[in-house]
Amino acid sequence: LKGKLLISLITMLLLLTNTIIVANDSIPTLLPTDSIAVADSTSTDSIIPLPAKKETIDAKIEYTSSDSMVIMGNGIAYMYGNGDLKYKTMELTAEYIRVHMDSSTLYAKGVLDTIENEWIGKPVFTEREDSYETDEITYNLKTQKGKIRHVVTEQGEGYLIADETKKMEDNTLMLHGGKYTTCDDHEHPHFYLQMTKGKVQPQKNVVFGPAYLVVGEV
Repeated sequence: LKGKLLISLITMLLLLTNTIIVANDSIPTLLPTDSIAVADSTSTDSIIPLPAKKETIDAKIEYTSSDSMVIMGNGIAYMYGNGDLKYKTMELTAEYIRVHMDSSTLYAKGVLDTIENEWIGKPVFTEREDSYETDEITYNLKTQKGKIRHVVTEQGEGYLIADETKKMEDNTLMLHGGKYTTCDDHEHPHFYLQMTKGKVQPQKNVVFGPAYLVVGEV
């Protein structure tokens, strides 16, 4: 009886061992054979073509500069000295312009002349008949939205100056803090309406919140 039990136990161990071996041998068959061929560039059946990369800018960009221009391999272009960039109906001029091709964004600012101690080449942004003079501007070519610091634009018989401005897709300007004056010296006006916030629809109207009259900085 003991001999029969020993034989049965050995038989079970052998069967179990064979099962483990079979299971280990079968592991490679769980992997799809086609997946091995993906790394083989000569196999065309198993390669899934990647979708073509969508262009971020869908029109020609024209740009010039009087000093220098540097285009990096990462898709960033730098323009120094009287930069002039045109895209569709938009034009931007500035002493310094940086363009990110992949994100379709650009940044422009003036440069401080240390000899004369004054800023030169401040950005001038033009969209069709609307034109803005700014200290700095960040603009997205695709969404047509941007952020402007210290914008000056002529509206009606006067000038509108704003500290911080958001430009919307339809060219509406959302102002945070600003002035409206008919004084010719719009940089240092003798009188103006001080606005806390406002909304400008170029060539149409200006709507602003609480405002008060300032004369001679009083």
